[in-house]
Amino acid sequence: MAKKIGRLINLGLAKESSRGVAVAATNWLPKSNITFSDKVQKAVSQSSYGTIGEGNQELVALKWAEGDVEFDLVDKTFGLVALATFGTVSSASFNSAYKHTYTLQNDNQHDSLTFWVEDVAESNDVFFELCMINSLNITAVPEDVVKCTANWVGKSSEDTSGLSASYVAENKFTGRDVSIKIAAATAGLDAASILNIKELSVDFSKNVMRDYALSSVQAIDILNQKFEITGTLTLDLGDDTYKDYMLDGGYKALRIDIVNANVTIGSTNPAFRIDLSRVAFDAWEPARPNDEIATQTINFRAMYDITNGDIINNCYLVNETASY
Repeated sequence: MAKKIGRLINLGLAKESSRGVAVAATNWLPKSNITFSDKVQKAVSQSSYGTIGEGNQELVALKWAEGDVEFDLVDKTFGLVALATFGTVSSASFNSAYKHTYTLQNDNQHDSLTFWVEDVAESNDVFFELCMINSLNITAVPEDVVKCTANWVGKSSEDTSGLSASYVAENKFTGRDVSIKIAAATAGLDAASILNIKELSVDFSKNVMRDYALSSVQAIDILNQKFEITGTLTLDLGDDTYKDYMLDGGYKALRIDIVNANVTIGSTNPAFRIDLSRVAFDAWEPARPNDEIATQTINFRAMYDITNGDIINNCYLVNETASY
């Protein structure tokens, strides 16, 4: 077996027209790490054979695939990841580019993807059907590109051959492209001041489950369940504003805006925005080292807003891809 580095593994993605039916890759995702792979659960026979040792069989009972994909936030292929996360997208022309508006699909069968994994070193190619995103983390710091880690669950692999990755140029984002705003309500977000955030981490969790039945080792479906958005903001410790957010039990609207103003597409810029209508702040932690600037971390959780009738008030991606 040839030795290789992870750079020789390519990952292709495609939205499935019918859940669990493979579709040829439409996008190849530049990734920094992938642990997504086959898994099994075995049934161990406890029958005895006149010895104090183990029984004589361990049978494959369930099969699936699971693992993480780590990648930089990119403006085109991320559109498929966002679709898998939120469930519904509407695309339209926007300033000579395209704007894809995402809404949370209120059911338990969001769009699934097919994964195509090309092993350049060994020509050992496989594909995975019915891949559902379980969780997505987006992290931003001033000195680095915006990074994502997505956990996926899908059906186990099937062999294929002849894969040939075809990457397209994509725009990326760094910490300078990220701005955070907080306002009393979503109507005030446009006019709100940009906060001096040191670090952002936001998590989207879909709590997927593998739905099994008799007669097959494969799941008959993979379903998203409760949808959650949580995150943390880190900034310098000044007054008690954020501590009071935790203590007073109030709610705010929060905007995460990621715009690469150094790149022009049409007459606009690559961008990703998400506005949360009603955010609760449920933990606050100061750090006061003797020889460093004191900082604070505030945790937030997105709640349902009865006034707006939503959790996510606005979410869109701007790029040069026509549709997903």
